[in-house]
Amino acid sequence: MAIAPTPQAVAAAADAGAAFDSQSLFWLITAVVMAIPLLIVMTLLATVLTRR
Repeated sequence: MAIAPTPQAVAAAADAGAAFDSQSLFWLITAVVMAIPLLIVMTLLATVLTRR
C-alpha cells in the first residue's frame, strides 16, 4: 500500500527543490568564474614553458 503525500509535504518538497536549484546554480557560476582565471594562467604558463 502506498500512502499519498499531504499537500503540505508536496509544497515543502517543491520549495526545497527550488532552493536547491538556485543554490546549485550559484555554485556553478562561482566555479566558472574561478575557473576562467585558472585556465588563463595555465595557458600562459604552458606557452612560456614550451617556448624555452
